[in-house]
Amino acid sequence: MVVKTFENPNKELSNFELISKAALLHSVNHGFSNTFLNWAEKMHKTPGDNLTKDFCRMAFRMTAIKLYFGGVGEKETFQTGVKLLKKQDIGVIVDFCGAEGDKELSKESLAAVNKNYNSSLQICENLADAVKNTLKAKNRISAAIKVSNFAEYEHLEKISQELAKMRSEQPDISIPDAINNLSTESREVYGRYRSDVFDKLNKAKKKGFTAFIDAEQEAINPAIELVAKDALLNGLPLNYTLQTYLTNAHEKQEEWAKFAEQRVEVDRVQTQIKDILGFKIVRGAYMDPDRDERRKYAKEHSEAEALIKFPIDKKFEKDENIWPEKELTDKAYNKSFQDMFTIGYCQITLATMNQKSLDLAEEHFTKNRYKNEKTEVDAAYLRGMRGNLRIPEKFRRSEYLPWVAKGGELDAAAYSARRGTEQLTSMVEMSDGRIIKRGEMEMELVMDEMKRRKIPDLTRVFDHLNSYAAKAIEKSMQRA
Repeated sequence: MVVKTFENPNKELSNFELISKAALLHSVNHGFSNTFLNWAEKMHKTPGDNLTKDFCRMAFRMTAIKLYFGGVGEKETFQTGVKLLKKQDIGVIVDFCGAEGDKELSKESLAAVNKNYNSSLQICENLADAVKNTLKAKNRISAAIKVSNFAEYEHLEKISQELAKMRSEQPDISIPDAINNLSTESREVYGRYRSDVFDKLNKAKKKGFTAFIDAEQEAINPAIELVAKDALLNGLPLNYTLQTYLTNAHEKQEEWAKFAEQRVEVDRVQTQIKDILGFKIVRGAYMDPDRDERRKYAKEHSEAEALIKFPIDKKFEKDENIWPEKELTDKAYNKSFQDMFTIGYCQITLATMNQKSLDLAEEHFTKNRYKNEKTEVDAAYLRGMRGNLRIPEKFRRSEYLPWVAKGGELDAAAYSARRGTEQLTSMVEMSDGRIIKRGEMEMELVMDEMKRRKIPDLTRVFDHLNSYAAKAIEKSMQRA
C-alpha cells in the first residue's frame, strides 16, 4: 500500500493529546509496548505495588485510552460517541472490554460483566436519544456483545465438546435436536446462558441497535454459534463474527449460508434468516492461543480427538487449525466477503485496516450489486486508527469505541495488545519507496506536527519514561 500525501490528522489534537500519542507510539516502535501490556495484565491479578499500578493506570489513560478508546465509564464513552456522531457521517460500535482472562472469571465477575454489557446497551440508547434530530442514515449505532462472558468458561467448553462430538456423528443435526441432546448439566447451563444472551438481543432489537456477537476462542466457539443460531431461529437479528485465520473458515461459512436460507417468523412476518443476519469479517484475534490449545489437546489426547474439537480445512495438507502464513489468511479473508456478496446478507462489516482488501471488496460488491440490494457494507476500524485508509464511497464507516469500567483501566491491556499494537506494527509503503511500520509512519506525522507547534523533541523523555516504567513494574512483580 502506497501512502499518499494527505492532511495531517494530528492537527486536531490538543498539545496534551499530541504528546500522549507520541509517548504511546514511541513505546510501540521500540518494542516496549507488548511487555508493558503483559506486565500490566499480570499485575492486575497479582498483589503488588499500588504506586506502580497507579502509574500504569495513568499511562493507559494518557495513551491508549485517551486516543483509541471511547473512555473510562459510561459518561465518558457517551460523550465521545456524541462528538463522533454529530461531527461526521459515521457509525459507532460500543464495545465493553473490561473482561479479559475469561477462564478466571468468577460468578461474581460474570454478574458484573453482565451489568456492564447492559451499560453498553444503555450507552447506545442514550446516544440515539442525544442525536435523534441530527442522525443520518450512515450514523449507525451498534453494541458488541462478548457472549462468552455470560457463563463460566469451563461450562461453555464442555457444551462445545459435546456439540463437536454430535456433529462429527451427525453433521446435519438441527439446532433444536443439538440442544435436546446435550447432557442434563449442559442443558441447564445452556438455558441460563441462552436467557442472558436473548435478553441482550431483545433489548438491541427493541431500540433499533445492531448487536454484534464475537466468535471468541475456538474451544468455546460451538457453544457461541449454537446460541447465535438459536436466537436467529427465534427471530432475533444479529451480526455474527467470521474469523478467517482459521483454516476451516470457508467450511463454517458454507454451513452458515445453508442455515441462512431457512425461513423464520419476525414480527409476524415470514422472512429468510439472511434478512436478519449480518457478518463481521475479521482476520482474527486469538491466533496464538487457538494454535497452542489445539497442539496441547492433540498431545494430551489424540489427533483424532483434536480433529473433532478443533476442525481443520480438509484440503489443507498440514494438521493446523491456523493458517501458517499471513498471505493465506489474507486470501481467506478476501474470499469470504466475495462469497458473502453473492448471498445477500442484510449487513456485512469489514473489520480491517488492509487497503487492498477494501479495494477488492468495493470491486466485488459493485459486480454483485443486484444480489445485494438490501445489503449494507461497513468498513470498521478502531477509533483513532484510520490514518490514510481510503474507505470506498459505497461503504459506510464505523469506529469501534471500546470502553472500560471505572477503576478497570488495566483491564484494557489485552484488548490494546490485540487491537492497537496489531495495527501500529503493520507495514506500509511510503510515497518515497520506504517500507516502514504504520507506527513509525504515524510517529513521523506526530513529530512534524510537534515541530510545527514548536514543541521540544521529547524522545529522551520517552526513553526515561519507558525505562522507569519497566524497572518499576519488574520490581513490583518481584515483590509480589
